[in-house]
Amino acid sequence: MTRAQRDPWRGTRLGYASESTIATCTRLRRAGDWRGARAAAGFHVDVDLADVSGRYGTEAARQLETDLRDLAPDLLWQYLPDQYHRLLPWDSWGMLSHLTHPTGATPTAPALAITFPQEPDVPRRPRLTLAESDWLRPLTNPSWPVWCWRADAVTGRRDAYSGTDSRVADEVASLRDGDLSPDELHPLVHDALYPGRTRRPVLTRWEWPAVRVRCGTVWHEVRIGGGRLNTPSHDDTEIAREFAFGGLGGAMHGCASAVRAWRTGRGRLPKRLRWQRADFFLHAYYGHTDDVLAMLDAGFDVAARDGAGRTLMHYLGRVDHRRLVPRLRGVGLPPDTRDHEGRTPLGHAVELQAEEVVALLLDAGADPDVVDARRYSPIGWQVRQVEDHRRRAGRPAGQSPPSSILARLREHAVG
Repeated sequence: MTRAQRDPWRGTRLGYASESTIATCTRLRRAGDWRGARAAAGFHVDVDLADVSGRYGTEAARQLETDLRDLAPDLLWQYLPDQYHRLLPWDSWGMLSHLTHPTGATPTAPALAITFPQEPDVPRRPRLTLAESDWLRPLTNPSWPVWCWRADAVTGRRDAYSGTDSRVADEVASLRDGDLSPDELHPLVHDALYPGRTRRPVLTRWEWPAVRVRCGTVWHEVRIGGGRLNTPSHDDTEIAREFAFGGLGGAMHGCASAVRAWRTGRGRLPKRLRWQRADFFLHAYYGHTDDVLAMLDAGFDVAARDGAGRTLMHYLGRVDHRRLVPRLRGVGLPPDTRDHEGRTPLGHAVELQAEEVVALLLDAGADPDVVDARRYSPIGWQVRQVEDHRRRAGRPAGQSPPSSILARLREHAVG
């Protein structure tokens, strides 16, 4: 299957968990390694079963261990609302099981919950933790039925896909219309809907078919390949001449206009070229390093910008930067490249509390004092996050928690 030939927003929400992650989690889950499966999906388990046993009894600890063992984090990614995938520093909680106690009474066992850490310098990554009080309930948005996250909830999944559950409406419609094959479904969803059928994982071929562009009175083709957007009907000199004409206020059309939109993130791209670009940046957004590297190996343009003006450097806090940075070296992308909101890759890394990426960008010459459209610099964003945490923790003014990220930024500041 060539994924780039169709709208990446249609069909399965496979973008939330990469094919390689799903395959790894499935293998580890079947082998009984629930801790390994959690780690493969990027979840940190903040649950001490020995402590639960001592406080609530062995039965409570046994139930939590069952919940953890049966949790399919790669499946949960499919149904989490997008606020969780943005990894923003918001108070986001979700209950995966219910508190076992009568209303108003002391809980007899804690519930399993998912949240994101709010402390400075802690990466915005999902954490499986315990919920022990009713105050979390109002923040549960939405509450997910067990079929969304438990591997053994086969009947619930089958009922959801045969009913009118809004969580799966897009997938059901795509299956019905033939835009999605059973083999593209999550393995647990496939096995629930097609018992006895052997699922054959689809091998993704990263190919980008030519896209037609109206250029004057004729139609030309542009195509991604060789690490750039190619214009076979025009050489680089012609495109550069059109750019110079556009810089003087002249109107740009056709292939040159498409190239400018591709390189700057501004202007109109043909629909199918937008799909191809969106597919690449969605994989970066959701942290699919394997797929991003495979797409670059297949010839995707590393210097392309998304519709918000972001380059791949703006996504370093979401992917495995250790594997990706060597591909960015020598490309000529400056560390202070701004998106349409004036934010640099450093600003995005600070927002995600990706300390290693912050250090890497600072060492590459990124400026921590660059101000974006909201009048915040990376230092300003970090100060704000530290102060927000101080207020949440009830600390008085002047007693903000220490932040190594803030110290790094100030060390490299000019002023």
